[in-house]
Amino acid sequence: MNGNQKFGLIAGLILVAVVVLGSVLSSGKDEVKADAPAAQPKPVVRKTLTVFAAASMTNVIADLKDAYEKEHPCDIKLNLASSSKLARQIEAGAGADIFCSANVKWSDYLKEKGLIAESKSDIFAGNRLVVIAPKDGKLADFAVDADANFPAKFEGRLALGDPAHVPAGIYAKEALTHFKWFGALEKRLAPAANVREALMLVENGEVEAGIVYSTDAAQSAKVKVVGTFPEDSHSKISYTISVVKDSDAEAGEFYKFMFTPKAKGILKKYGFHAGE
Repeated sequence: MNGNQKFGLIAGLILVAVVVLGSVLSSGKDEVKADAPAAQPKPVVRKTLTVFAAASMTNVIADLKDAYEKEHPCDIKLNLASSSKLARQIEAGAGADIFCSANVKWSDYLKEKGLIAESKSDIFAGNRLVVIAPKDGKLADFAVDADANFPAKFEGRLALGDPAHVPAGIYAKEALTHFKWFGALEKRLAPAANVREALMLVENGEVEAGIVYSTDAAQSAKVKVVGTFPEDSHSKISYTISVVKDSDAEAGEFYKFMFTPKAKGILKKYGFHAGE
């Protein structure tokens, strides 16, 4: 075998080796591709929303929270107290996104402080004011009018939200003053930090009567409603929802949700009526 023949043979062997190696490498790549896991969808990022709500909304806001979370990737944290206390907390810098107040006064207070987002505050519900007594109490049903002489119907104390700052107590004082009963009852009042605490005083039999919202009375099997104040005996009971300034865009979505048919249905279920 001469030199040219040897060179040709070697070149042929090299070419075969290159082809075989390329085939192996190509096959290996295909196997790697076949074994590679499928791309996983990115996890949904759930936002957090902090809602400050009046104590009288304790039950309904829980249902509204659940309904919203089912439709939005969002986790809602609730802070429940008297509207005045919540407004003061927001004023002090508490991390609220939404403020649900039991009257217009405290949402207006925050507006004046520049703490509410522009055009993001409105009335969403209304309520009624009622007189309650323990379920087995002696106080009987009566028509709440100028002839009722409410102070003479019982001898004990009357629970209500603190008239100095709690909306339910403010409405109650207005109603009692309207009928000229406040002076006779003033020394017998048992002011509470919020309307739910006033309800508890009646539930526990610590007082003979109380004035709360009709929606609060409806949540308790331990009390009975003995009278309902006429709506013209006090300021209109209006609940407002406000977006706190500089909140995340999710706050605006919750604000809009509160005016949807679904939210209105939940509010109606708990005895709230449409706001104006």
